[in-house]
Amino acid sequence: AELASHIDLCKSTKWLGPRHRTSTSHTWMIYLTKSEIIGDNDAGATVLLSSLQPDSIELFKVHPKRGRLFVFPHRHPHAARPTCDGQHKLVVRGELFFWQEE
Repeated sequence: AELASHIDLCKSTKWLGPRHRTSTSHTWMIYLTKSEIIGDNDAGATVLLSSLQPDSIELFKVHPKRGRLFVFPHRHPHAARPTCDGQHKLVVRGELFFWQEE
């Protein structure tokens, strides 16, 4: 499946209590499957983009490989390229947040 260019939204961590009010800042993904790469094929790749505009430049590309961890800032534009015929891309996705103890 293909996913158009987008940014991820920050989520509040207020459920941690008043001493730890912050929000998520980074997305993490662990690939559970791999994608066959043939030549310059981008099958299933996650790409970081220069902007959300249709003519944006691909800055970085991560190909699915089972067990690979990919972490990037929520605010960075990204997209998912389609997989090859009959292939599936499975990922586990989560969010990171950071805080300092007072």
